[in-house]
Amino acid sequence: MRDLVEWKETTTDVTEQAQARIELEKSFEEIKRLRDQLHDENVVLREQIDQAFVFEEIVGTSSALQGVLSRLMKVAPTDSSVLVS
Repeated sequence: MRDLVEWKETTTDVTEQAQARIELEKSFEEIKRLRDQLHDENVVLREQIDQAFVFEEIVGTSSALQGVLSRLMKVAPTDSSVLVS
């Protein structure tokens, strides 16, 4: 039988890495919660604006403004940004 000549052992402490992962997951959950809250508040504000104002009173009834409005309505359902000049 051979005698044990050398013993090597390595260990890695992953405590800090695990804590960082937990904190990162908590941060992502908070971001998701805030995003959902912001979306809900945006919906409520849009509904309040729709109820408080008649859109035509804001835009006007001229044919030029109605033409702009009709073009805007084509992209309104999308997430596109619109620059009106």
